[in-house]
Amino acid sequence: MAMSSNTRQHHTHQAHLLANYLLIGAASSCIFLTLSLRLIPSPCGLLLISLHALTTIAAASSAACPSPSDRSHAAHTTAAALTAIFHGAIALLAFTRSIEFLSELRSYIREEDAIVILRLVGGLCAAMFCLEWVAMALAFALRFQEGEEEDCRNAKQARGFRPWQLEAVPVAWRKITEGLFRNRVTQLSQGGQLLFEVKKGETQQRSATVSSHHILRLAMPSKASSFMAPCPVLGIRKRWFGQHLLYQLGTLLLRPIKLLRGGSQLLGVSHFCSISGLNSSLQIELVPCLHDNYAYLLHDVDTGTVGVLDPSEAKPVIEALTRRNKNLTYILNTHSHHDHTGGNMELKARYGAKVIGSGKGMDRIPGIDIVLNDGDTWMFAGHQVLVMETPGHTEDHISFYFPVWKAIFTGDALFSLSCGKLCGGSQDQMLASLQKIMSLPDDTSIYCGHEYTLSNSKFALSIEPRNKELAEYATQVARLRQKNLPTIPTMLNKEKRCNPF
Repeated sequence: MAMSSNTRQHHTHQAHLLANYLLIGAASSCIFLTLSLRLIPSPCGLLLISLHALTTIAAASSAACPSPSDRSHAAHTTAAALTAIFHGAIALLAFTRSIEFLSELRSYIREEDAIVILRLVGGLCAAMFCLEWVAMALAFALRFQEGEEEDCRNAKQARGFRPWQLEAVPVAWRKITEGLFRNRVTQLSQGGQLLFEVKKGETQQRSATVSSHHILRLAMPSKASSFMAPCPVLGIRKRWFGQHLLYQLGTLLLRPIKLLRGGSQLLGVSHFCSISGLNSSLQIELVPCLHDNYAYLLHDVDTGTVGVLDPSEAKPVIEALTRRNKNLTYILNTHSHHDHTGGNMELKARYGAKVIGSGKGMDRIPGIDIVLNDGDTWMFAGHQVLVMETPGHTEDHISFYFPVWKAIFTGDALFSLSCGKLCGGSQDQMLASLQKIMSLPDDTSIYCGHEYTLSNSKFALSIEPRNKELAEYATQVARLRQKNLPTIPTMLNKEKRCNPF
């Protein structure tokens, strides 16, 4: 099979980075070698030269490594920072110790020429110092603005894991288990988070990875004034360079940046979506629960209203809310099964939240306060939510559709590459429910209740072995799950082409 464009781009970018580091390292090392031996005692000069050589080698080897380790990425990031600092130090020495330097040069060159050379060297070092830090800042911004994950590519959702345009970025921002700087997100370790930005009519996946207990999250609300304060929940936050430092730097580079922490101890991942419209922003955070359940935190940036959908257990939701320092206003249930309502009563007692569910399941949904039925329109902090009865899995099943944002929460009615089993409903009901969901716009994002996509893909391939798009998607799903990354949300147009149901 021919090498994909993403793969070619990946290797081309690695070669480009390697060449960049070698050229910069060679030029700066020559400058450093000349100045350090003449401006400072020889032992110290040799030590600094050795350190400089090591940083250059570490940066080059990390950039060229196809699958670098965490340690390699740490060396790469440290190398970039130290090299920039060295250049700044050289510039300072060149401008402040010119007399000592000139006295050494008198036997080799005329004093007038030496002054010019010295100033040029100092200016070059100062320029390199500034450019390298600008490069790191741009890399950090590009990490969020241009990265879409190859493994989660959907029709309009994701373009592929390309390496950063600039690689020199603090490791804490992508930490990054498996070497994320160039592989984009390879794997989120326990406590990692994944970031999505969903704009009207378009879904794009952005990711950042972090090591144990480090997370970097980004949201892009439509209002420029809507900043996200550092919050207890796709960046990084714990003790690397200090959560407040990371937040402040991220805010300056790309507003707004969300520094969050958390993640399921079981699935080792949670992710965050920002759905932005013209006048407001809705954030969606995926919260893994139990073995393979997904609950979703809905947060309106403008009003501070927070809801949770299908909390199968309370603890992960409470932890997410605590990290974000938020109160819970609503609890939404798609149906009455315990793995979707198990956290209702504890969350209601703790936060005084209102429980919302189907009228047909009001006798079985714990703590229900607000009853909704097919066709009802409910307002979540000014966001219109259309209630759709989607029975089949159960008689009382409903789905919540945000028409402006083209996002639907299907619970156990529809999964990626499958649908829910019949637990009280009929085949005719399930068929009608799926047809109702399929009538929505093709670019609708689907948030389902479980991480079943890997097993579903194997079954789907047994039904449609000649479906090339399904085979390609199944490969992407396998890669994601191997790296412990979620496959949700999926896209409706993808399901129409790949889902055998």
